Amino acid sequence: MARFRIPTGFNDMQSFGLIDALLGRRSRRFFMGAEIPDGIFTYKSNHAPVPLSDFEKLLVVAACGANTGWNNLIYRAQRFAPHLSNYAGAAGGRVFPSAAAVHDEIFKECIALQAQYIYNTFGKFPGTVPSMMVITYLQAHHLDTGFYDTFYTPGAYLKTHADHFGQWHSEESE
Repeated sequence: MARFRIPTGFNDMQSFGLIDALLGRRSRRFFMGAEIPDGIFTYKSNHAPVPLSDFEKLLVVAACGANTGWNNLIYRAQRFAPHLSNYAGAAGGRVFPSAAAVHDEIFKECIALQAQYIYNTFGKFPGTVPSMMVITYLQAHHLDTGFYDTFYTPGAYLKTHADHFGQWHSEESE
């Protein structure tokens, strides 16, 4: 069995402060292997696309799917037991539920009646928001720092971006 080494960047990631993350947060979309064929930002990456490593994917999934913990501070009312509480979404918590709470027939009939009323009244469901909704998503890729060095001033990306490959993909990290 191959021995797995934690990349050296993992320790840096754990000590990366919230304020640093918030202040350094920007939309960085030009990735290794990308090309903008025309216009003021015409640029072709000098790198081949590099997929996230399995470990990087694991960290992204853990960050997106992990529980933030805040909803654990809310008392779980007896009426929810033994099912999952409905606080996770409202409180900003993210969980991977192990089972779905099952609703009785009276509840299902009530929901169906309300949905039919909305459809009959507004001609669409849902009635107060566009019928087609955009779901939020996460984009994770390896940044092509050369693009930002060409078109932007220093500070367009964080030191963690500049050091990423040495910290996460070097021979001693693998």
